[in-house]
Amino acid sequence: MKNKSNPKNSRQNSNRRIGLVWPLLLLLIFGNFSNAFAFQAASPYPVIEGSPNSQEINRRLQARDIQGDEGVYFVLGSSIMTLDANSNFRPNAPLTEAEALVLAINSSGMASGVKVDPSDWRKGYIDLATSSGVLNPQDIVASTETNYSAPVTAEKFARWMSASSGKPFIYSQNPSASVNRRMAAQMLHSNKNMILSNLGSGVSSGEVVSKQEVYDKGEPSLLITVKSDEGGFFNVLANSSKNFPVARYGALSLNPSVLQSGDRVEFFLRDGKVYYAQAGSSSPQTVEGTFEGIQGSNIIIKDFTDRQRIYQYSPNATFFTEQNTVSGISSKQITKENLIYGQDIRLMLKNNIAEEIHAYLDIDPDLDGYIPPKGRMVSGKVLEKGNDYLVLSDNQRYAVPVDTLVSKGGILSDISYLMEGDMVKLFFDDIYSQRATALEIEGPQRQIDKLLKGTIDSVAIGRGTVTLTNVKELSGDRWIDAGEAYKTIPLSNEIYVGSQKVNRSQMSSYKGQSLYMAVSMAQGSPKVEKGNIMASNPISLYEEVRSVDYPGSYMNVDGNIINFSGGTLVVKDSRLVDSRNIDAFAGAFVEASSSSKAASLVVLNTTTQAVETGYAVYRGTFENVFNYKFALYNDKGERFYYINTGDRWITRRAGTDDPQIAFTDQTRFYDADHNRGEGKVISVNEIKDLRFTDRRDDNSGLLERQVYVVTRNDVAIGVTFQTDTSTTSLVNAQNTMTGRVREIGENTVTLREVAKFNSLRGIFVHQQLEEEIDLSKAIIVKDGKAIPLSAIEELNNRKVRVIYKQRTTRTNDGIVLIVE
Repeated sequence: MKNKSNPKNSRQNSNRRIGLVWPLLLLLIFGNFSNAFAFQAASPYPVIEGSPNSQEINRRLQARDIQGDEGVYFVLGSSIMTLDANSNFRPNAPLTEAEALVLAINSSGMASGVKVDPSDWRKGYIDLATSSGVLNPQDIVASTETNYSAPVTAEKFARWMSASSGKPFIYSQNPSASVNRRMAAQMLHSNKNMILSNLGSGVSSGEVVSKQEVYDKGEPSLLITVKSDEGGFFNVLANSSKNFPVARYGALSLNPSVLQSGDRVEFFLRDGKVYYAQAGSSSPQTVEGTFEGIQGSNIIIKDFTDRQRIYQYSPNATFFTEQNTVSGISSKQITKENLIYGQDIRLMLKNNIAEEIHAYLDIDPDLDGYIPPKGRMVSGKVLEKGNDYLVLSDNQRYAVPVDTLVSKGGILSDISYLMEGDMVKLFFDDIYSQRATALEIEGPQRQIDKLLKGTIDSVAIGRGTVTLTNVKELSGDRWIDAGEAYKTIPLSNEIYVGSQKVNRSQMSSYKGQSLYMAVSMAQGSPKVEKGNIMASNPISLYEEVRSVDYPGSYMNVDGNIINFSGGTLVVKDSRLVDSRNIDAFAGAFVEASSSSKAASLVVLNTTTQAVETGYAVYRGTFENVFNYKFALYNDKGERFYYINTGDRWITRRAGTDDPQIAFTDQTRFYDADHNRGEGKVISVNEIKDLRFTDRRDDNSGLLERQVYVVTRNDVAIGVTFQTDTSTTSLVNAQNTMTGRVREIGENTVTLREVAKFNSLRGIFVHQQLEEEIDLSKAIIVKDGKAIPLSAIEELNNRKVRVIYKQRTTRTNDGIVLIVE
């Protein structure tokens, strides 16, 4: 059959169709582009999207027998508790001990470790709770007979919750009260921040400021802009495929558009997505710190990280003081005028407004009454330490005269124990004075025992640990293999990427990147005190800091411009210190990103470590003995006697007032050269018998011998008599080293992380090789006491300072070893 159509007309129709297709294609392309552009241009703030599983989450929240309870919504939305087969929550049903263990495991992040037993659902949870230490032996004995079917008490539930996460669990119920399911939900909701952290979840909260309709990849969407409680703004994006249920004033909806401007909302996040939101929350929050003052309707406190916070208090707010008494906690209502500067304080917030203010005063346990409050208290990190002053992290200089009362751990101490980077509290009798009357050293919580780096492999959020590969330890200016001991290590809350702090729940996204760690050995177990994540390859510098620009946050290290921030690990004197402690002309080991030149680690050399410990070492001749004192004279063949306070020997000329050093019955005297070097301990009585003995009448052979004397607070701890030397070439400014004991042999120790003092540069210079020290003739000082050679096992893995004579290339005769 012939085609009757005109070929020319066919071509014209085809061209006409093509002409129509192109505008349609352009419309689709530019239409989608304009939609995407409209979304991007709608707001410049970060965007958090809704969950792709919103329908399932909403189904979990639909309890038939209870509505409007935020605690119940929280535990259901977070999958900590579930509805029964009939979609009932059973709020008044008692919570059994077995169910309480399930909640403790589920809310701690350990649920993946449960081995399910099909014959008894309780067994897997009980086994895990037993092996992980949630259950103590008394719990096991008491509950075995009932197979954990008895109702759980509030005290026991709170204790198990705390043990499962390793963090305090706060509750206000009667400790002996039986817990039902609704009460359990409310207790968990009151501790939601801890639980969310355990589960790798989080919460972003703030006030809704606007809503607008936008397009996300062509799909109509709702963009909610929120003023964050942490400062700044963020957006929340919701549409049919990225949604979340909202409980607004107790009413549940799967439509985020119910949120209104002015609503205060908590957005609960998992994997960076919003899975649930609460608006107009009536659940109180707790904030703790020290009282700073009141301005108008605002109360000002300083939290325990030294950060000042300002909260509005309600016109109907109630103020209380609380004290511990023999019969329990006594509470008394007061007015705001009764609050005292520096007082410990706790605010109960509702919608970020303080409704209750609880103030606490110390109690004298002997008098069962108030301790008179000090006029003012300031706390912070030590930035600079002078002979009679401190500069704290608030950049204020405070006078600390010699008569200031110093304590550490409740024991009288000395300011020589204080180092830059330590946390302190200063007390002032006069609230307007900068002159401290008492100083409390907060302990060695920032003491750093190791510097490690490794590649992030995985993060166990519930346990608060990170698992690493290729873990290295810094030894001097090089990284050495750290072995398997630090493959899995607990984390602190101070992990940074650049200057930004990272939540544990976010750390999994940095898998494969390098984590630099300042590690302390608390109770013998390693813990990351502070960490910094670096994405690129590092550059390593071991040079002098030529200049520092603090406003610009950069330094010149041997011609290289290196940036630093609050997230940089800055270590000095084995302490974490502030970046403002970086000094020009100091030697430093720096490791920074090769691309951004941002420093992850700065280790500052120091020349004052031993001075800070309070020890001094004298070298001279043993001249005269008095009543529990002996006199030193100039060293053999020298015009001086010598004092070493950690880095170098300082010369002092003896004269009519020779230095007199006190000793006690506990001072250890040792003759290192007795019987051709076998050595012997000299009793204190033998020394006392030398009182007023002339050299010509001395049968002991001790007078006018060369001695090394280790003192603390001008009292001799140990004295060793050595072979006479007529030159300082054997012991001089160079012969002081620090290190960490790696191995203990027969009368010897091997040190790693060795640094030797360089008198020309005035700093300790790290060495790449290890050093062996023979302690046969040495004074060994640990914890302020001289210990015998037979006790050197106590030195294992301890950081030490050694004064020595160099015998061969890698073997040295130790004279004094001090455990730091």
